Amino acid sequence: MKFAALSLGATIGLCLAVDAHAQTFSKTANPATGVPPLTVVYTYKLDNTQGTNPLSSVSISDDQCSPVTPTGGDANNNQALDIGETWTFTCTKVITSNTTNTAQVSGQYTTCSGSTCSVHFVDFLTATATVTLPALAVSIHGNTSACKNDVVTLTAVPAGGNPPYTFLWTSGATSQAITVNTSVAGTYNFGVTVKDGANHSVSATATVSVAEFCIARVDPTLKKSPDLPLLTTITWGCGWSFAGRCLSPTIVQICIGGQCFDNPANPLPGVCPRCDLAAGAGAGALVGFGAAALVLGTRRRRGPTAGSP
Repeated sequence: MKFAALSLGATIGLCLAVDAHAQTFSKTANPATGVPPLTVVYTYKLDNTQGTNPLSSVSISDDQCSPVTPTGGDANNNQALDIGETWTFTCTKVITSNTTNTAQVSGQYTTCSGSTCSVHFVDFLTATATVTLPALAVSIHGNTSACKNDVVTLTAVPAGGNPPYTFLWTSGATSQAITVNTSVAGTYNFGVTVKDGANHSVSATATVSVAEFCIARVDPTLKKSPDLPLLTTITWGCGWSFAGRCLSPTIVQICIGGQCFDNPANPLPGVCPRCDLAAGAGAGALVGFGAAALVLGTRRRRGPTAGSP
């Protein structure tokens, strides 16, 4: 605590630490966290409800925010923080990084003994507030499972840190979003590095799988079969019937290029690592092949064979 004293009257003296202060001082930040640039309103409260002396010439300074403006509490407008009063102040600042700042009260009060009065200067009341911003992060959004020639867009979505952001993909692109080449089946890795205005950086990766063939719908009630590239035969059975009528068609066997699978499961071993096979009641089934396809109820080849008319 620091006190200085200025005597008024016939006697000049020094007033040291006198336990005459019960003022309390607090400071809050609203909001205390958020996405930058973040507008923060600091509120300061100087409470003299338990004090023993009124304070005059009261002001508040903040090491990182100005001006600190009084907003209320002087009930009788006498410019003194009277006993029982609480004064409030505010200051607004745009925060772009984690910030802890300190405010300090200055003021004075007077005590008299007989004809001698002393002015005491107060500058020991301080308060701090901290604003914490989320750390820089990035994620990649987009479809990571596609068929050949599908349109696939990957977008880097940054959060936190200190905008503006810059982007650098492993492909060399500097845009926030990129379009993936899906003309060739395979598995492809993509990465992006995001840098914010404070020169902090963070990275993320994504894997895109491009399938040679995707799901084809097979319905035993359809008269037209899909035009698919390999010689394929499907044998249908009935999983559940009633009154002589099949209510649940099922696939009993599927043959692809001469290789047959009884009661085929999903996926078909060695044929399609990315396929879906499910029998549907009345609606048929979904069959997907990584390197094969199907023809319903017939045997056919796609395109003319050698020696055909």
